[in-house]
Amino acid sequence: MKTEINIEFIKELAQTLGINAGQVNKTLELLFVENCTIPFISRYRKEATGGLDEVQVNSIKEGYEEVVEREKRRTFISETIDAQGKLTPELKKKILEAQTLNQLEDIYAPYKTKRKTKGQKAIEAGLSPLADFLKTTQETQKQVDQKITTFINKDAGYETPVKALEGAGHIIIEEIYTNTELKDDLRKDYWKEARIVSTKRKDAEKIEECQKYQDYFEFEQRIEDLKDKKYAHRFLALRRGMLQEVLKVSVEVDKESIIQLIYNRFFADNRPSQEDFLQTCAKKAFTLHLHTALELEVKGELKKESDISAIDIFGVNLKNLLLQPYLGQKAVMGIDPGVRTGCKIACIDKNGEFKEEAVIYPHAPRNDLAGSAHTLKTLIEK
Repeated sequence: MKTEINIEFIKELAQTLGINAGQVNKTLELLFVENCTIPFISRYRKEATGGLDEVQVNSIKEGYEEVVEREKRRTFISETIDAQGKLTPELKKKILEAQTLNQLEDIYAPYKTKRKTKGQKAIEAGLSPLADFLKTTQETQKQVDQKITTFINKDAGYETPVKALEGAGHIIIEEIYTNTELKDDLRKDYWKEARIVSTKRKDAEKIEECQKYQDYFEFEQRIEDLKDKKYAHRFLALRRGMLQEVLKVSVEVDKESIIQLIYNRFFADNRPSQEDFLQTCAKKAFTLHLHTALELEVKGELKKESDISAIDIFGVNLKNLLLQPYLGQKAVMGIDPGVRTGCKIACIDKNGEFKEEAVIYPHAPRNDLAGSAHTLKTLIEK
């Protein structure tokens, strides 16, 4: 990573984390310019960072790396689409306004495939005008059928009216599932309304550890609730059961309502006579593309959240373990070595209660051996 810190990134990060921009800036300098470690910064550079602890310093580090990665991806996507000759002013504006990696990937999706999609093939065969016609026409079925026949293209593989209609459908379907605003709105709805559902696989009994997952043979919970730390362990268990082929885990939503929402969003205002055909397009766009992509995304994010929660719980348990009196009920004096700043001393009684602290300076530049010995002798006797 470059050692040059981007000011705009600092402002964004400070706002996201709720930390003063000056603190963020100094922390980034210590991390990426001076190459200090997180424990070193949180312990010995508190005066520079304004007292930030390890968790906050790590959040700044990870947040900055994510922002840098996002901007690298933004540049790559812009240059790649531009090289294809498809970077319109409108598309460039969308790329510049994207706030997350997910939004950038949604924009880039139609341009990164090496194989031509069915929709692209239909466009090249000249079926775009037919697709536009079907989205808005209010003509009778007979008139529509006559129109479709004019788009037959035997050389391109659309040798019948049925094939031509199918090709136009592929164009419409692709227009729906590549719409970044729609996908972003659905993403928000999934996190609010969708549910994780798990069931036992038919051949699960063959797996030796099958019964470990019996609590999840008929399980359902809202995704929003699973993000809560107190339920995070559940998704980890679901994922283990899925990987061991004991459980079938899926993301469930009200599909019919979403399909109707898609139809209303794209076609309802025109009141087209081809409602059944367009409803089918909306259904295929959702079930074959949008739902599949969002389900994978949700599972990936839940895994990340669950992993973080598990690490946090492990940290708490480890801290409690390390803080247990390993010598039993005995008074303990602890000394933290130091040279210029002295050796810090802390004393606790047999019940673990803090009793006294002191600092001694046995090393250069003070070399106070006599005073240090006296302090130690006094504390030991006390």
